Amino acid sequence: MLTLGIPGDAVTAIIIGALFIHGLNPGPLLMIEKPDMFWFTVGNLVLANIFMLIFGLTGIKIFTRIVECPKAILFP
Repeated sequence: MLTLGIPGDAVTAIIIGALFIHGLNPGPLLMIEKPDMFWFTVGNLVLANIFMLIFGLTGIKIFTRIVECPKAILFP
């Protein structure tokens, strides 16, 4: 929905607001008027997903130990 300039949730509304503050009009014309900004954003999202995959796969042993802890320890 960001490409249409319609906020679907609070995070998208904040991103659209930040784009307006910086003088960019979100929507389909953003890809035509500022392709460097658009592809920079897409690249950052891809990079963030790659890092989340790496950290998730390396930390899976720790995450399973946290889940296996007794509820009496986790709840407080």
